[in-house]
Amino acid sequence: MEEIEKLLDPILPGAFFCWKEPNDKWGEILVLCLPDSDDKLIDFSSLSLPAWKIPKKTYVFSQFIHSDSGKILRKPTFDQIPLTIHE
Repeated sequence: MEEIEKLLDPILPGAFFCWKEPNDKWGEILVLCLPDSDDKLIDFSSLSLPAWKIPKKTYVFSQFIHSDSGKILRKPTFDQIPLTIHE
């Protein structure tokens, strides 16, 4: 996931992270997680990335949960109920 985040970093400045979600057909799918304050949904089809590196869903959360040092706590953030889901 870190490799994919590095590819997306220039396109999505600001806070975001990628996560994997269970999927009946594929086993797991890649999802993009964004905070609500950033309206940065993009058209991934315009990027020249292999299909497996393109997030299949985008989850928008009211806020990201951070550690005391300011790092995003991915699992606790992902375990929240998202505000919206874009497929």
